[in-house]
Amino acid sequence: MRTALVWLMLLAQIAQAEPSVRVDIESLYRKTSVAAELKYLDGIFARRAPGFVAFNPEGGRVDLSAERVVFERLLEPAIWVKLETTLVKFEQLGPDRVRCEVREKLVVMLPESGSRKSDTLVLQSSSLDDWVKTRYGWRQVATRVQRQNLKRSAP
Repeated sequence: MRTALVWLMLLAQIAQAEPSVRVDIESLYRKTSVAAELKYLDGIFARRAPGFVAFNPEGGRVDLSAERVVFERLLEPAIWVKLETTLVKFEQLGPDRVRCEVREKLVVMLPESGSRKSDTLVLQSSSLDDWVKTRYGWRQVATRVQRQNLKRSAP
């Protein structure tokens, strides 16, 4: 009887924590979107924990320093940037661990070289993101990109 009561209390704590945790993590995704629109690189990567790892759709590990350089080169000349993030699935793996299935759409308007026209890059991706609770709050420890599609077009 006592064991059942302890389990019920534990399940109640997890059930109560989930909405708050989800709100906290959604807030971090929104902050990343704002940072992208401001072209603020440190803000884009601020949600990542030390030791963060990323994997491409083929399962290969992403070179994070090269990724940062790509973002610098992409965002610096950008006329405007929009990042939309949709949290498709939220799974609490424990009191301090969460996995999110996420869809992101990054739209970047770039000036066309030597003209007054512009090009638009659209990067759509879906990923599985792992989060842990740290003493500094929730931090992303890993992302596994499931699908990615890049299109370039005139607006």
